[in-house]
Amino acid sequence: MPPVRLPNEIISTIFGFVDESRTLVTLAQCCTVFFAESYAWLYRHSLLHDLPSVIKWCAAIIRHPCAARAVRSLSIRISTRQYIYHNPSLSTSFWRVVARSIRLLINLATMDVSSLGHGKMGMPAWFFHACGTKDTLRHITTPNTLSPHFLAFLARHPSITAWSQGPWDIAKPAATALTQLISEPSTLPHLAYVSGPDSVVCKIVPGRPVTHVSVSTSNLEDFVHGQLLSLAQSSAVVKKLDLQAKHGDFTAEHLTAISRYLPQLETLRVQSRESPASYLTEWVSSLGSFTALTRIRVAGCSGDSIDGVLLAQAIHAHCRTIRIVILETTTSPAFLVHEKARTDLKTFAWSPQTCQWLPRLATVTTR
Repeated sequence: MPPVRLPNEIISTIFGFVDESRTLVTLAQCCTVFFAESYAWLYRHSLLHDLPSVIKWCAAIIRHPCAARAVRSLSIRISTRQYIYHNPSLSTSFWRVVARSIRLLINLATMDVSSLGHGKMGMPAWFFHACGTKDTLRHITTPNTLSPHFLAFLARHPSITAWSQGPWDIAKPAATALTQLISEPSTLPHLAYVSGPDSVVCKIVPGRPVTHVSVSTSNLEDFVHGQLLSLAQSSAVVKKLDLQAKHGDFTAEHLTAISRYLPQLETLRVQSRESPASYLTEWVSSLGSFTALTRIRVAGCSGDSIDGVLLAQAIHAHCRTIRIVILETTTSPAFLVHEKARTDLKTFAWSPQTCQWLPRLATVTTR
């Protein structure tokens, strides 16, 4: 009697319950059907954080086409200095093999490749050019300094909808290439999310359908009263803003300016090392300028005490649209919520690291 051939849907469902790579490797040795399915699950999300694992991954991708077809997301974040310090010429050979492997990934949707090495030991400038063109690519992340080759890589991929750039500013050789990139309306026509320093983000957003912006700035005052205007020039409506200030305090005036340029903002996250969470009670009147804001998150707060009842009453009086307020802190103990707030279990939820105000929820959970 011939063996029963299970439908592919049932096989995929069975493999969905496997959460260990070791088990997937064992299943791959059972039969040819399980071999292909195991590779699909093993390589679907490839996370590589050291050079030996990258080398093994490249060997498998080049040797087994089923593994190359299975990869949907790829993250390579390594430091090559400790491996090729005595022979920097190995860096060129290594990155050529990686680029060759990436060219075989016909279904790649998310790509995050970076190296902590510098000079001859880091990622070469030509790497992204050698990776070829990926019609399925949607999300690209690079924490390295921008280069003309990378910008040319972006220009060849109109399918990209999300671009995350590291905190480094634009290198001088890439300034001209970036100007050419943003001058072409056909470049990145579907970009909906962009993240990076203000020197990059504020040049990319205008004329593109960006709805979610994550931007870091070293000069909060100049950004709010100058560069913020560029975010309002998106061809779509910016609904989410994540603003990180390296220096300076957020004030009510800053929030008023944000509401003026981005009146339809729905989610706002502000982060500053110098703004204590208690300032939020002073911002409440400015939050009322937003017409659609439903969620605000304040990160990087100091661990000072908050009068939770006063905060709840102020938000309820000025900001009827806000549903969730999340206050984050990096200090320990994280938050000292006012004792009166603890008696109102329908208003507050608190935890060692966050304090949330959920006015539209009937019940809350204590963490």
